[in-house]
Amino acid sequence: MKYRTLGRTGLKVSEVGFGGGGIGGVWGETTENEGIRAVHRAIELGVNFFDVAPGYGSGRAEEVLGKALHDRRSDVLITTKASIRPQWLANISGFVDDSLSASLKRLQTDHVDLLLIHNAISARTGHPFESCITADQAIEMANAFVRHKEAGRVRFIGFTGWRCNRTELLKMLDSDLFDAFQTEYNILNQTAAVSVPEVGAVDMAELESESNLNMRVYSYIPVDQHLTIQEAQKRNLGVIGIRPILAGVLSNEIDRTVEDWTQIGVMQERARSLSFLAQPGRSLATAAFRFCLMNEGLSTIVPGVKKSSEIEEAVAAADSLPLSADELNQIDRLYRRNFKA
Repeated sequence: MKYRTLGRTGLKVSEVGFGGGGIGGVWGETTENEGIRAVHRAIELGVNFFDVAPGYGSGRAEEVLGKALHDRRSDVLITTKASIRPQWLANISGFVDDSLSASLKRLQTDHVDLLLIHNAISARTGHPFESCITADQAIEMANAFVRHKEAGRVRFIGFTGWRCNRTELLKMLDSDLFDAFQTEYNILNQTAAVSVPEVGAVDMAELESESNLNMRVYSYIPVDQHLTIQEAQKRNLGVIGIRPILAGVLSNEIDRTVEDWTQIGVMQERARSLSFLAQPGRSLATAAFRFCLMNEGLSTIVPGVKKSSEIEEAVAAADSLPLSADELNQIDRLYRRNFKA
């Protein structure tokens, strides 16, 4: 396992981390025992960065991770999150206190290494998704995080920058409150690193006139990440790459039931144009992980894991050969055509 520095935190994180949505049941059925085995296997393989959230299975991911790490806490770095609902915006500080206390209890620890805001960031509260908050509200959350940082319950703070209005995103980055953030980066959505194609990625600002859109409809189609990797490098912020295989789209098969209305079919069609990356001894998922790891602007990637074989595949990808120049050129040509042959 290789390790990279998480921006200005100075933390040395495994370049392949452990995304905890899987052990929370977000990516299909699993058991507590299998989740614990997956965590232990990850540690054996050198993984030291674990990313969970209260929203992953209504606290289940945190509980499973807490049980798995009850005697190994000092060996790892834990990230969890807080996602505020509209009814709590009048008392953001109180919400943060309660959310973090509940997370620490489930995780069986007295501190987390990184605490992230888990809301989409928009110019309008509640638009286009009910969970959207503005940068000003997120900054108020961050100031509440700082109190816990000063008390030793949190070491560093950040946010999930998956669904962000660009203007609001830059306001957050320029606040100098955040040490790290998460951004989507994969073969099908490279907008964290390169400009968006003419079509194919959604801009949050274009949706803000809408209200209470179903976020799950936008679970798979790319959302513009606004060149976040470059923005992070300007500020020495850590970058956590999420969705490296796009929730399973960039793999041989998806081992769970997915509703058609999530538009997953659109992304699966684009992924089929990448079949040339699957070769003897290298799956499409392995190639997709390797593509992400070739971007040195990422501190770590956190694929969702629900069983040991999944983290084994991701870690093995880190030791595989880089994609060739010809393969990268072919990916670039497809990307510019929105993956149309």
